[in-house]
Amino acid sequence: MQYLFTANLKEADLPPGVSAIARGQAISLEQPWPFGPVLVSRVEDRDETGLAKLKAVPNIVAFSVAGLAEPGDEPVFVFGAHIMKDPEGMKPYIERVAPVIAPHSCRYLARSSTVFIHAGAFAPDRVALMQFPTAENVIAWYTGDAYAPLLAIRLRCTEAREVLMMAKGKIPDAVQQIIASKVPGAVPI
Repeated sequence: MQYLFTANLKEADLPPGVSAIARGQAISLEQPWPFGPVLVSRVEDRDETGLAKLKAVPNIVAFSVAGLAEPGDEPVFVFGAHIMKDPEGMKPYIERVAPVIAPHSCRYLARSSTVFIHAGAFAPDRVALMQFPTAENVIAWYTGDAYAPLLAIRLRCTEAREVLMMAKGKIPDAVQQIIASKVPGAVPI
């Protein structure tokens, strides 16, 4: 099983065997996401034929990673798609983030440095996909004191892109207000 991340691709244009799991409102928590509207999808089989056809679709970005777990019913996803500037410096973050994020009911669906680029010029070196029960859980983790030193490591060691995305629908207004007041670099996608 794989997870496919696309930008500027309509859900109806996903290849056979690929189904969107997150198509709702999204916000980039750290810097602009200049690639267009995002879909996060589950690739149902290992047939690369459909994914290879994505290269022929103009103006899209598409990359995938191997999955660790099946998606659940939780309605909120966060994915990080980072370009590594200091892989050695990033090691403490990678080693320490799981126990810091766990109290916020996070489930890792994917976490890998093996990224397959299918289309477009954006080529992240590391991708993580997480699922949460609420957007409030995400913001409590992301803006919390326990995560602050790890976030500083990640921002220093990567060209960081962290995206909060609803499975369907809008990010709750209360969460958008918290993001606006506590996450100065956040930009709607």
